[in-house]
Amino acid sequence: MNSGATAALLYTNHGWDLFPALIVSVLVGAVVALIIGVPALRIQGPFLAVTTLAFGVAAANYALSPTFLPWFVVTSAPRPHFLGASILGSDRNMYYFCLIAFLLVFLGVRSLRRSRTGRSLIATRDNEPAARATALNTTRQKLTAFVLSGAIAGFAGALFVVQQQGVDNGSFTADIDIALFTMVVIGGLNSIPGVVLGAIAVWSAMYFLPAGWAALVNGGGILLLLIFLPEGLGGLMYKIRGLLLYQVAKRRGMASGTLAQQLAPEQTPGEDAPLRGEGPMPIPALSGGGPPLGTNGASVGSGSGRPNTAQASGLGPISPPPPSAPLGGGSRPPG
Repeated sequence: MNSGATAALLYTNHGWDLFPALIVSVLVGAVVALIIGVPALRIQGPFLAVTTLAFGVAAANYALSPTFLPWFVVTSAPRPHFLGASILGSDRNMYYFCLIAFLLVFLGVRSLRRSRTGRSLIATRDNEPAARATALNTTRQKLTAFVLSGAIAGFAGALFVVQQQGVDNGSFTADIDIALFTMVVIGGLNSIPGVVLGAIAVWSAMYFLPAGWAALVNGGGILLLLIFLPEGLGGLMYKIRGLLLYQVAKRRGMASGTLAQQLAPEQTPGEDAPLRGEGPMPIPALSGGGPPLGTNGASVGSGSGRPNTAQASGLGPISPPPPSAPLGGGSRPPG
């Protein structure tokens, strides 16, 4: 909302076009996120979420209050021109404009996840010690995540102020922050489409159900998902997609080899079926007419339980043992 207030200040009091105002809003959001991220590097887990929530509440009550900062908070801001054209006057055009902006951000984040930077961010999130072991600067990766998140939030805040035609410090209270967190948990932390599904589910519950029932459904949904489906709705969507693709491949005779292993549902082998990789070791081919080897490399029927190195490893030809030297006259075998 700080970025949105900045955009409203620029295009209302200074006559800026919306396009440069959006760029400034993105930069302001990134800088504010960087300022928060530097001291928050020492905080992990739920404490980080509480810290960001406390900052949001403080910003809504003080930084966005017309009582404390009347020169910064513009409570009434008509919709500006975009690239010199007045195309945002109607709510319908504003809806399509926000939809196009959402699709652009969605595709950008998706491409970022597949890039080297995105893979580094995911590695730092999933296993920070392992990321450090591969010479990744995890501090830089965390700050990069803060900056990117702040930039996207600044862009969304500017669009929200344009749609609302003004800044209202009651638009982002603690309840809204908790609802946003609920969307992410229900949708799935590892899936971008899952987050969209989580947002649809949460807002649908708020819109179609009474206030008490909506909170009950959202809270109960979080508990059920954390117990039975930790991947969220996004993980469920990918599982259903895998099952459908497997059925299509099976009908067309393509469900074999690597494709079947990737698409087949997870199955637990029975008690009589051997697990993969636990069968007996292959017996090496014999040459030289030697006795066959057992599964542990020892000669079968040779009377010797300690094979030589070549026999044990299966490398090289295996020759029969040399005949024992005859005993001399009067000599006896050692007792």
